[in-house]
Amino acid sequence: MSPHAPCHLLRVICNADALGCTGVTGFCQTDGTCTEATGKCVCEAGFTGERCETLSNCFVYAATVFQKTGQLISPCNNGTCPIPVDSAGATCVCSPGTTGSRCELDTNECLNNPCKNSATCNDGFLSFTCSCRPGFAGQLCEVNLDDCVSLPCKNGGTCVDGVASFNCTCLPGTTGLTCQTNIDECSPNPCANGGTCTDLFNAYTCSCPTGTSGSRCQTRTFRSLIQVDYRSNRTSSNMYTT
Repeated sequence: MSPHAPCHLLRVICNADALGCTGVTGFCQTDGTCTEATGKCVCEAGFTGERCETLSNCFVYAATVFQKTGQLISPCNNGTCPIPVDSAGATCVCSPGTTGSRCELDTNECLNNPCKNSATCNDGFLSFTCSCRPGFAGQLCEVNLDDCVSLPCKNGGTCVDGVASFNCTCLPGTTGLTCQTNIDECSPNPCANGGTCTDLFNAYTCSCPTGTSGSRCQTRTFRSLIQVDYRSNRTSSNMYTT
């Protein structure tokens, strides 16, 4: 049936419904009464609308309720009803986060995107929460967590914080994600003339064989040469350095 059908027809359907009157579109709300002759709702003082769904003057309605029951009840659920200052009457002044003629509706606090750093906003009643991406914290996810706080870089490496990540600037002689690997300066072997290389931290030493010297055993200090003098048929032994 159309939502604009006469209210008395909707009342008949409602009364015949085992579930009662809840959810029947067009039924008179907020104590409005149905006039069968016209098929229209007659609203309580302070309400208007086809189904008496809109509070137009909260002060008048509160006064009407007080006259009937002796109770001073504000119709503004999550707001206040100001004293009217003109013939236009008074409308509810809603608390932040609510809307509607009776302040009965929750506004979506996530519409203004209050969460920072691409966080997800979760709307609640008169509130919201932010689900932060990895690497962020805080009520609005405004804090970038320091991924260097645990000192992840080894061997004197310098940690540079990122977003849910970090980078290590390694000292010479080290490498790896956390500078955990000591570079082998003996590969390939820098020692000359058969010298033995010993790897150190960002350095190496060469153990030189007899007859050689220098940081890399690159200098020959003694060598015996036998030369044959074919003309005199003699041999000689010479020593020299290079």
